[in-house]
Amino acid sequence: AHALKSMSRNIGAARVAALCETVEQTARGGTPVPAGTVPALRDALERTLAELSSRLAPGSREQGAA
Repeated sequence: AHALKSMSRNIGAARVAALCETVEQTARGGTPVPAGTVPALRDALERTLAELSSRLAPGSREQGAA
């Protein structure tokens, strides 16, 4: 969770980073991850990956800006 949190912050994926922080903090405390956190993280990751794919697709406006 720590590495994914850091990488997510680097690309501006704030929701993914926040959910990773929740997982990281609860794991360090030895408590179970709150219900719904893993499905929410999965959803946030899927949305982030879809957005990155669309921005990096050939012909996208963002691709030429990098």
